[in-house]
Amino acid sequence: MSNRSCISQDDAPGTLVVEDNALIAAELFDVLEDAGLRPYEPCTRYLEAMRMLTRAVPAFCVLDLDLSEARAWHQTVGSEGRKLLSVLALHGCRTVVYSGSVISGNELREFDANVEVVRKTEPVEEVVLALKRMEREAGRR
Repeated sequence: MSNRSCISQDDAPGTLVVEDNALIAAELFDVLEDAGLRPYEPCTRYLEAMRMLTRAVPAFCVLDLDLSEARAWHQTVGSEGRKLLSVLALHGCRTVVYSGSVISGNELREFDANVEVVRKTEPVEEVVLALKRMEREAGRR
């Protein structure tokens, strides 16, 4: 992932990846790139993703709700991810939550009415399928 920039004019709007596991982030990047979804350099912290949103709003996001290294001891699992999900929805960014936690789409609909959830036990290609559905629904292609 060394030659990748977070945002460039050529690839915006693209797909934001928010994932703290480097192996999963790299796999997501490669699979999204192969699918033509123009991934940005993955963000490993929510604040990093929020800063990115001040420069450009991606069309799509793949979001891990629980960035465990970024969570304080007193925070509920996924609380920061839910906040970011709300911000992304307010900016019109369609999001796929890719999580190892047991979370239902219904539980997240209060934060984003259009969110889709893919469990990390599923192959990353399921994330691509969800994003492609969103892309068709949005009429982007």
